[in-house]
Amino acid sequence: MFCCLLFVSVFVATSSADPGTTPDIESIFIGRCSEYKNGVYPVNGNWLVDQGFSQSLDCENLYTQFLSAFENKDPCSIEENAFEQFISNIEQALPADSPLFWSGTNTLAHRYALASGLKTMEDTLIGYLMNNLLFCGSTSSGLNYAECPGWGSCNDAMSTFWDSASKSFASRANGNIAVLLSGSNADGAYRNYSVFARIEVPNLNPDSISNLRIIVSHDIGKTNPKHETCDDGSLLTLKADLDKRELPYTCEEDTEQLTYVQCSSNVDAKECMYLISGSNQIKVPVLTSLLAFIYLTTQIK
Repeated sequence: MFCCLLFVSVFVATSSADPGTTPDIESIFIGRCSEYKNGVYPVNGNWLVDQGFSQSLDCENLYTQFLSAFENKDPCSIEENAFEQFISNIEQALPADSPLFWSGTNTLAHRYALASGLKTMEDTLIGYLMNNLLFCGSTSSGLNYAECPGWGSCNDAMSTFWDSASKSFASRANGNIAVLLSGSNADGAYRNYSVFARIEVPNLNPDSISNLRIIVSHDIGKTNPKHETCDDGSLLTLKADLDKRELPYTCEEDTEQLTYVQCSSNVDAKECMYLISGSNQIKVPVLTSLLAFIYLTTQIK
C-alpha cells in the first residue's frame, strides 16, 4: 500500500513533488476491483474474503465515485472529507481479532500478516484498489499525469485518501488487534507524524478493543539493530497515548514467529542460525517450519 492496512500505516516524509497520476489508472482500478469481485486468487494471497460483499460491487461506478473526489480540482485543495462517501461504500466488516496495523514495516508486515492469518488494510478492498498508485487532479486537464504534490506537502488527494482509509480501518477494528513497528528505525518506532500516530490510534474504539498487541521488530543480520525496545524511546510515548485513551495493550519484541518470517528471506543471518541450531542441537521442528514457510511465500503469485 502507498501508505499505511492492519492501512497500516507509515507516513512518508514530505517532498516537493511526486510523479504524476499512474498511467492507465482507470484500467488498473477497475481490473483490481473485478479481481476482488470475481474471487481471482490475490497477488498477496491474503485478501479479506466476503463473497456477499464482493458480488455486489459495481466497479465502473466505484471508479466514478473515486474520481469525483479530485478530478478537475486544484491538487492542493482537496477537502478532508472528499473520499469519505467513496470509502463508506466499500467498507467491509473486519473479523474480530484480525486487524494488523503497521508503521515503518511495510514489506515485513504484509509477510507477517500472511503467515499469521491477520489482515492489513491492504488486504481489504479499500487498500487493495489504491495500493502503490499515484493520483492527483488538474483544473485544466482533469488529471495531472506529469506531476503530483509531494506526499503531505499540502491538502493533496493521496494523503487525504489514505488518512480517510486509515481512519475507516481503525474505527472498525475490534477484539485482539496488533501493530508491527520497527525498533531499528533511527527516527523512532512510533513517530508523531506517522499515520498510525496521527490517524489510527485516535480512531481505535476503546469499547471494541480487547487488547492491542504491540510487536516490535529489529532488523536481523545487523551489528547494532536495536534503537528502541518496548521499555524506552518512542514506545513510551505510544504507551502513554494508549493509556490516555484507556486502550489495553501488551508489548513484545522479536517474537519467534516474526523471526521465522524475517529468516525466510535472510537465512544466513545469525538470528536464523540460532533458531535452527540453538545449543548446538538441530531443532528439527523449527527448521521444518522455517523451510515450510519459505516454500509457502515463494509459491504466492
